[in-house]
Amino acid sequence: MPYARVAAVTGANKGIGLAIVRNLALTYPSSPLNTGPLLIYVTARDKTRGEAALSSLLTDPLLIRSNVLSASGGGPVDITYHPLDISDRSSIQRFASTLRSRHGDRGLDVLVNNAGVALDGFDERVVRATLAVNYEGTLDLTLSLLSMVKPAPSSRVINLASMMGALDRYSAPLQRRFREAAEAGAREDTPATAAADTTVIMHAFEEGVRMSTHAALGFPSSAYMVSKAGVIGATRALGLALANQHRDGDGAPLVVSCCPGYVDTDMTKHNGTRTPDEGARTPVWLALADARELGGAEVAQGRYFKDEKLKEW
Repeated sequence: MPYARVAAVTGANKGIGLAIVRNLALTYPSSPLNTGPLLIYVTARDKTRGEAALSSLLTDPLLIRSNVLSASGGGPVDITYHPLDISDRSSIQRFASTLRSRHGDRGLDVLVNNAGVALDGFDERVVRATLAVNYEGTLDLTLSLLSMVKPAPSSRVINLASMMGALDRYSAPLQRRFREAAEAGAREDTPATAAADTTVIMHAFEEGVRMSTHAALGFPSSAYMVSKAGVIGATRALGLALANQHRDGDGAPLVVSCCPGYVDTDMTKHNGTRTPDEGARTPVWLALADARELGGAEVAQGRYFKDEKLKEW
């Protein structure tokens, strides 16, 4: 069937990602962006877990009682599964090809980059594996799909970051470097190279860990923290470049980052204080709210949000 809107959520087989899909389905029918049927792609690396997540959503009692699913109540929402490993470029390319063949060159409305890792320990191997998913994978997928996102402020790319990416954890010179790298996106007319300066910082961190000089350079000893700071910075750069790219034509899609809070998931070893549904609240709000609720497209573009509010980085 033809869909008015198409969304994709990465790492959606459990935790916050699964809750985001669930709450997108629940919220969409009454949202200001409801323009007709919505298809949500649940994506995950593991097929068995992804299909189990899909099954849990299609049989979810609240989704069924709310009559939001077309399969069970004639509602406007369909949900499907597609394999996706954001650390594997060939997997990204296969997903992009599927979206393009099914929905056309401009067929994507919402991309929620939720997939991520928080590995134990701190050494060169942990840093490389963390950046490969949290930073590089998120950036690769975003750049691969961005040209397919409809050029309008009602279209959204939402990158899940963390309060752990706050710049107050860095030396003053490194804080300035992060901010300058993010704002460098304003000088770009294409998103493809907008985050290059932030990527250089990620490489400097990785090299610093390898040479045991990262602390002297002003970095914390946490791959997760640095990767999430990179996500916030790259998001800002991409948003500014998109605003430049679309300044004389259609409105740009909004590219934003957010913190879901400290959520009770496998990633936090179930020490979090929020439920996955509570953690999904801000990402879902960013996906479905009118741009005016976000402060306006010009204000919101590339910015960082927490608790449904714009926050300073």
